[in-house]
Order: sequence, then C-alpha cells, then structure tokens
Amino acid sequence: MNTKNPKFNVVIVGAGAAGVGCGVVLKNLGIENFVILERHQVGASFSLWPQQMRFITPSFPSHGFGLLDLNAVVLNTSPALSFRREHLTGKEYAFYLQTVADHFQLPVKTETDVQKVEALPKGKGFVIQTSRGELRSRSASASLRSQFVIWAAGEFQYPHLNPFPGAKLCIHNSQVRSWADLEGDEFIIIGRL
Repeated sequence: MNTKNPKFNVVIVGAGAAGVGCGVVLKNLGIENFVILERHQVGASFSLWPQQMRFITPSFPSHGFGLLDLNAVVLNTSPALSFRREHLTGKEYAFYLQTVADHFQLPVKTETDVQKVEALPKGKGFVIQTSRGELRSRSASASLRSQFVIWAAGEFQYPHLNPFPGAKLCIHNSQVRSWADLEGDEFIIIGRL
C-alpha cells in the first residue's frame, strides 16, 4: 500500500460476512487495488454474539447458484461441513471468516475505525477518514481515496438502542454476553426477521 497518498479502486468498510465475501469477489475479478477496513477484527460482530446464540439459518447445501452452504460467503466452502453442525455459534463463524480472509490473502486492515466518508466533486470518488495514522503519516488520523466504497458494516455493532418508547427498559441483544447470566426465569423477545 502506498502510505504517502493511498488511493484505491475500492475500499470495503467492514470485515464480516459481507466485507469478506465482497473482498473475495474483487480478487476473483482481478481487482487487486483494494482494502478492507475493520474497526476490530475479522468477524468481530459474530465474536460478540451471546454464548448461546446460534445461526437461525441452518448450514446445509441448498443454493441454486453454487454455494455449498447457506452461510458460506465464497464458493467451495461450508461452515457446516467444517464445524460438523448446522447452527454455528458466532465465534465459529468468525473463525470461518478469518480462515477465508487468510486463504484468499485479503488486504484487511484491522483496528481501523472509519470516521468519515466524503464524496469528491464530479464523481471523482471518495475520501475516507480513518483512525489509523500509520496508513498515511504520523498524524492521529489518515485519509484514503477510493473510486468506490462498499459499506459492509453490520447492524449488530451499531444497534439502535431507543427505537420506540419504553425501549430503555429493554436489553438489546448486542449487550448480552450470556443469556444464562440474566436474572429471572421468563423473558419476552421483541424483534423481527
């Protein structure tokens, strides 16, 4: 990466399922001048799932377009076959994503928080402000330029904690480490698919 004036064809924000999957597609298309910026680590949102939480969608072959597994992000991979279970934990899926990123040698920059994205005039791309000073200089922040930006940051890391009156009385799923640690015997789950 050019550290004096980093310019990319594509910047992907987020190294979860969407970001890793898009990165592999770019590699397969022969696009090498891209970077994936991740606030924490690859698959971080999945690693933060409560211990008891599992994928609702079972991992098994059923795609009509060649994927071996409903939860796979690239061809010829299967989290279900790798872990020998249909409903993976978040930590297992994060490990799958890291394995895919490693195998395809994706250019992931972890511990990099995207602070701002601005469109350049006349469709000349975007400026992406990050927290990683070492990407550009010794300053506290760094600016990247890119022709395209793919926003692949998941909702789990950015929950809307007050979506309706009374929500302050609830606990958002992203704030639970283990459901076994919660007091009480009965719970009401509010949500939608």
